[in-house]
Amino acid sequence: MKKLICIIITLIMTLSLFPVNAAADDTVYKLQVIDGKAKILNPPANPDSLYSWSGDSNSGNLILSSGYKFSLIIDQNLDLIVNGGTIADAHFSAKVGKIQNNSIISGGDFTGLLILDNDGTISGGTNFGSSSTIMISNKGTITNGDFGNRAQIHNSGTVSGGTFEGTFTNDAYGKIEGSPVFNRTSETHSNIIEVVNYGTINGGTFNYIVGNYGTVSGGTYECSFTNYETGNITAVHCQFEGKYPFWECDGFVIKDSLLTVGARSGLWYSRNCEIYDTIIDAPKTFRRMDGIKLKNVQIPGGTETFWDCRNIVVEDSVIDRADYVFMHCENVKLTNVKLNGNYSFQYAKNVEIRNCVLNSKDSFWEAENVTVIDSVINGEYLAWYSKNLRLVRCHITETQPLCYCDDLVLEDCTMGADADLAFEYSSVQATVKGHVPSIKNPRTGFIRYGSVGEIIIDENIKGPGDCRLEKA
Repeated sequence: MKKLICIIITLIMTLSLFPVNAAADDTVYKLQVIDGKAKILNPPANPDSLYSWSGDSNSGNLILSSGYKFSLIIDQNLDLIVNGGTIADAHFSAKVGKIQNNSIISGGDFTGLLILDNDGTISGGTNFGSSSTIMISNKGTITNGDFGNRAQIHNSGTVSGGTFEGTFTNDAYGKIEGSPVFNRTSETHSNIIEVVNYGTINGGTFNYIVGNYGTVSGGTYECSFTNYETGNITAVHCQFEGKYPFWECDGFVIKDSLLTVGARSGLWYSRNCEIYDTIIDAPKTFRRMDGIKLKNVQIPGGTETFWDCRNIVVEDSVIDRADYVFMHCENVKLTNVKLNGNYSFQYAKNVEIRNCVLNSKDSFWEAENVTVIDSVINGEYLAWYSKNLRLVRCHITETQPLCYCDDLVLEDCTMGADADLAFEYSSVQATVKGHVPSIKNPRTGFIRYGSVGEIIIDENIKGPGDCRLEKA
């Protein structure tokens, strides 16, 4: 027992030699810098253990002891280097030219600060550039803070939180992730938020202007988003709400994202685009593009989508409200697509469609070199004035289909009860399984059918007028 008591006494005496960490009582020590000197205004018994200071009325080097919290009170103009400790609060009665932070800033009012170089951590603080211009270079980490609309930030570190109202440049080594908000909320000054990205964006909410030269793999974009990079762009888990996000890009991928109605005209003049598991609710998407691949994409507002595009592949997708879709397109392949919209594929060339449902009147007008296999086509006035249209095992409904066609081919197709007055003035080679409601004035070729309701051959037939009509 005596031996145990001696050990406890020795341990207590040994611990008494170490200063008590201020963090234990959460004391914030007020450290004032004035007239080239630094002092603690609410000192403990041994204030010299809290910091060391070397400097004059122009500049200083302040080393704060690790584990302690400080409120900086700056009453002179100077440039300041801060190492160690945590700046939990700050008050400037004079303009501070520069702070080099190699430690932690967790709070404070930074009105009057002109330059902040951060190699440490900023986890709080207000009025960074709210009333005067501040230049901020971040090589460390920003997790929180209020950065006003006069803050000009250059980031080569990591930003995972905070509110930003000024200009922000994310360089090649910079990362934006988590939930920072880039938004102009103050109307006091005329400049608007502009984020220029050369690095990586994995998260955040962005308003106003974003210019991208780097990699985007997350975030919500309630803004004008413009890609200036010519290739290697990836956008994953993103939401685009501003106009023109992907113009004149070459080589980019969009996955599991949303383009809202506000992102109208979002993809124009670009090349080599791949989109997966995404909703495109923006009208007038895809214009004058070359190389488009879509898989499992929903386009609920597809009006005037895919105009003057080439080399298109769409699989396992739905396109709704899509009047005038695929106009003047070339080299198009659709597989397992449901399309709802009139006037589709007008003037299109080199089209291949498999296992699709097309609810579209006036589809394939003046189209050339089209093959449709194992599909359903619902819509009146199908494929008028088309050339080299081939339908294989397709079901066709509604009035006056396949008129004025050149080199039309049907193989084992079926026709609905309302598909009357078919084949007028067409050159055709057709095998139709089952019943054809009516045939009118085919120009040449042959039509084989299971049965026919009415055959109309009158004085208006066009030459050569030698189409053979045969019961199969």
